[in-house]
Amino acid sequence: MNQDVLTKENGALGIITLNRPKALNALTLEMIAHMHSSLNEWEQNKEIQAILLHSGEKKSYCAGGDIRWLYESGKKEDKKQLQFFRDEYRLNYRIANYAKPVIALTSGLTMGGGIGISLHAALPVASDCTVFAMPETSIGFFPDIGASYFLSRCAGAMGMYLALTGNRFDAYEAQYLGLLTYVVEQQSLDSLKQDLVSLSLENANSSTLETCIASYTKPANKPCGLEENLESINEYFSQSSLEEVFEKLAVSDSSWAQNILTVLKSKSPLSLKITFEQIQKAKKLSLDQCLEMDYILSQHFMKSDDFYEGVRAMVIDKDKNPRWKQRTLEEVTPELVNCFFARENVSTLNVTSQPELLIEM
Repeated sequence: MNQDVLTKENGALGIITLNRPKALNALTLEMIAHMHSSLNEWEQNKEIQAILLHSGEKKSYCAGGDIRWLYESGKKEDKKQLQFFRDEYRLNYRIANYAKPVIALTSGLTMGGGIGISLHAALPVASDCTVFAMPETSIGFFPDIGASYFLSRCAGAMGMYLALTGNRFDAYEAQYLGLLTYVVEQQSLDSLKQDLVSLSLENANSSTLETCIASYTKPANKPCGLEENLESINEYFSQSSLEEVFEKLAVSDSSWAQNILTVLKSKSPLSLKITFEQIQKAKKLSLDQCLEMDYILSQHFMKSDDFYEGVRAMVIDKDKNPRWKQRTLEEVTPELVNCFFARENVSTLNVTSQPELLIEM
């Protein structure tokens, strides 16, 4: 039995607890398989009316996928590396389209894959101590888990800004962006969980769940940082090309613009160019199409130098000095970008099909 994910039935709730605190609940293939298996079982169980997905500790909900394992498995050409992405993206879609309400209760660090198993839920709830981020361009990767679907639909250029910079945003900023509805006080999390568990079989429906959660909602006590910078974000990040974004930031006398330019220059040029194109394409795609695009991109990235160099610099050696293969935007040609979106020589993803759970539970 995998102890990194704990599952139990309590009243009308099926409860999934992420329980890998030393790794900030970073997702493994086994954890993903366990969640798939539990969701399959509870979908057929008439006694279970809703799912509660949360962390066993409050400092971190989920820091994303297990990047170190992906790095090491890629170096060994382990086929399970791509299985991880396939099963993870199917889990994201499953949570988004689950037949019963899924409550994702986040607290603390929620990044990358952690966003995939929270913000796609029918009822994503964040504590006022939750911190979100999609920092993949820092490790030579891209914002995956279907993030392009909701980022591309944020007002103005907000989604493009967050995807490229990987900057963190808090619960109230996520609420402002329309990514979640409910923010509750950190100290109220245990009481909220108890109230949800106490709901009867007949009362564990979407309306009653929302009423229960809303009774704990805490209004913001300070201005939203993203809203304060909305004008600047739209001014600089609504350009038709990434080069134009850089050019506009470079000629600005704004200290904010110069800080953001410094942030962007530290990222993988390849990741930035592909992410820019990804967010543009996602505006016209459904969630399943975005996840399909992500799976194609992930296969190409797992064969590229930048992912392994980025993880080496940020996670393995921690020198924070990645030597990207393409050092400038100009070196990342349109032809190279197009290769990463190409379906040739890569497998495709059917998100609606159930994965073969090859991992022993």
